[in-house]
Amino acid sequence: MGQHAQAADRTSERSPTGLQPPGVLPPERKFRALLVIDTQLSFLEGPYAIQSPPREESLAKILQAIATAELDGIPIALIQLDSQETEFGGDSPKSSDPLVDDETSLHPAVLAQQSYHWKSIIQGANGAFQNKELLEWLDTLGVNVITLVGHLTHGAVALTAVQAMALGYPVEVLADATGTHAISNAQGTVTAADLQLVSLTILEHIGAEVTTTANWITEVENAAASEYVRNLQKEGRP
Repeated sequence: MGQHAQAADRTSERSPTGLQPPGVLPPERKFRALLVIDTQLSFLEGPYAIQSPPREESLAKILQAIATAELDGIPIALIQLDSQETEFGGDSPKSSDPLVDDETSLHPAVLAQQSYHWKSIIQGANGAFQNKELLEWLDTLGVNVITLVGHLTHGAVALTAVQAMALGYPVEVLADATGTHAISNAQGTVTAADLQLVSLTILEHIGAEVTTTANWITEVENAAASEYVRNLQKEGRP
């Protein structure tokens, strides 16, 4: 089945228009994938570091989401910005040699949790789905919900969310496990807190489910418990 036909099937399952509100799938029917976006040193250390929420808090929530996904068997894709690219707006540095560029290296705390079964995706400046491997991997696994964490909220996170929804995937964004920094250009200056709030507000407005890491973990755990009970009932056990 072709990529566009698969996207149409996912969309038709949600609603005749493909614009079903978030949360319509019962928790037990959600087969998630967790996309961990741009947890590189350039966004967690130095002049490009996120400011809202504080980087230590954002990183801690990302690690919590990863740990929950690992425990529940949720597949994880590690999305990393190509060292030859910059996120649009020049928000991360280019490198002439990706082997020696610490700025585009992933944060050690994330690398410490990485498992062999994670999918690694290199993205350009145009979002994670620019790399066709991601869609192929999701379709192979039968994923029907995408959860996003990482950076930058107004950049790769937002772009990947829009791309995923256009392909028919419901999208969850864990607000406290994302983050951004202040931006300034010829049009003016936007504080990190304002940019984070506006980015998340727009994402929810266009159909993403914006939630907290704690609420997401609770839903994942409740869905796992419900699945366990159903399996016992199928086996004829009380």
